[in-house]
Amino acid sequence: MTYKVSLGQIPDGEILYRYIRPDALPAGQTEVPDSILQDKNLSCDWKKFQEQPETSPQVTQHGKTVILAIKICDDIRNPLNDSGDIQFPQDIRHSPTPSEETPEEAENYAHSLISGRKKLPVTRAICRNSEWYKI
Repeated sequence: MTYKVSLGQIPDGEILYRYIRPDALPAGQTEVPDSILQDKNLSCDWKKFQEQPETSPQVTQHGKTVILAIKICDDIRNPLNDSGDIQFPQDIRHSPTPSEETPEEAENYAHSLISGRKKLPVTRAICRNSEWYKI
């Protein structure tokens, strides 16, 4: 199937998958380290278009066999600091990656971004609203 347009903002309640290399989690690690959530444009796949993340090229070709399932919510979109003020708001949008052969068509239509500075309120919000598992 060929897709050509982005759907824009991703609504609350949707799930995004972030793929992680297993060596990013030291033996015995039970929490996702902040360091893997620091990208200003955190690249993910939207579950709506990637129902089987285990089949993603991120897993099959790049060996990223730990999957972080992030549930989008206002807590991530508008994270609060310890004083209760919104800090470092995030733009969460569908952003299909173009195909090299046909740039007007999407190579990865599930591709999405969580964009904005990833300081502690943001990474804490992502961790609070995520589950991770190993394949």
